[in-house]
Amino acid sequence: MTRKLMAEVIAVANACGVALKDDLVEILFARILAMPPIYSSMYVDSRAGRPLEVEVILGYPTQKANEFGVECPTLRAVFAMVMAVDGRLRKEAAAKD
Repeated sequence: MTRKLMAEVIAVANACGVALKDDLVEILFARILAMPPIYSSMYVDSRAGRPLEVEVILGYPTQKANEFGVECPTLRAVFAMVMAVDGRLRKEAAAKD
C-alpha cells in the first residue's frame, strides 16, 4: 500500500510539472529500510493526541490530483481515513479544554 501511495503522489507531482524519476519509490524504500525503525510524523502526533497535519501532507496532493485529473485511489482512501482520525483527536482535545 505504501508503494502505491508513493507512486500516486509522484504521479501528482509529475502532473504539476515536478519531474521525478520513475524509480524514486524504490530508491526511497531502500533508504527507509536501511534506517533504524522510524514512525511517520502523523503517527507520532496521533500517539501524543495532537492534531495531524493532514491538509499539508495528504490534502494538498489530493487537491492537485483533482485539479489535474490524476487517478489516486490509495491517496484518497488514506486521506479519508486520516481525516477521520484527525477529527477524533480534535474532538478529544476540545473535550479536555
